[in-house]
Amino acid sequence: MEVGRVIENKRRLEVLKTLEDMFKVYLVDGKVAVEYTELYYRLREKGRLIVDLI
Repeated sequence: MEVGRVIENKRRLEVLKTLEDMFKVYLVDGKVAVEYTELYYRLREKGRLIVDLI
């Protein structure tokens, strides 16, 4: 999602397909999203941010 948001429309599908070919893609469900959010805010409170794109 994040990569698709910053790539111009003409190249978006091409870039996303290239990334899928290069990396293992894991689906994120609601439980994982909530865990990530809780971890993000706990670390942010301690001044230890993590990157959005992993």
